[in-house]
Amino acid sequence: MTINEHDRLVLRDAFIRVFADPGIANIAMEAMPPIDYTSFARISDVENLRLHMDARFSGVDSRFISVDARFDRMETRFEAIDHRFDAVDARFDAVDARFDAMDTKFGALETKFGALETKFGALETKFEARFEALEAKFGALEAKFEARFEALEARFEALYLSVEGMIDSKLSAQMRLMFLMQLGTIAAVTGIIQASV
Repeated sequence: MTINEHDRLVLRDAFIRVFADPGIANIAMEAMPPIDYTSFARISDVENLRLHMDARFSGVDSRFISVDARFDRMETRFEAIDHRFDAVDARFDAVDARFDAMDTKFGALETKFGALETKFGALETKFEARFEALEAKFGALEAKFEARFEALEARFEALYLSVEGMIDSKLSAQMRLMFLMQLGTIAAVTGIIQASV
């Protein structure tokens, strides 16, 4: 409904009747600006606006719900990724522990090999000393055997000469030959024994 100047005059006359004073009516009319009541919202307009805003807020709420759902899915994915990284970290920790254990074992093996090398070096030194002592003993035995064999040869030769002299004087030629052959066999056996030692 549109209010015009005629309607404002009717309102002024009503104020004069109510207040019984035209001055108060004029003050009231002056205080009221000219109003276009079509620009005022009615209750139905406010209700329509509320319904429209509710619909829009419902749309925004549903968008926020979908955004929240997306964030929940992303958080779930990030948690899964965190679990995977935790598993990878655990695996790397296990691999590091294995390498540490292997380093410890290799260190122990190096220590054992070092001890073995020391023992083998000591054994080698002992064996060398013993072999040198054995060589010296064998050299001394060889010298003794050579001296004894030379003494035996000298005895046999002296015996041979004395026996030959006796044979010459007492035995016949045939007996002399047999005896000399036996003496040759004894000398040959003595030479074989000397060569084998």
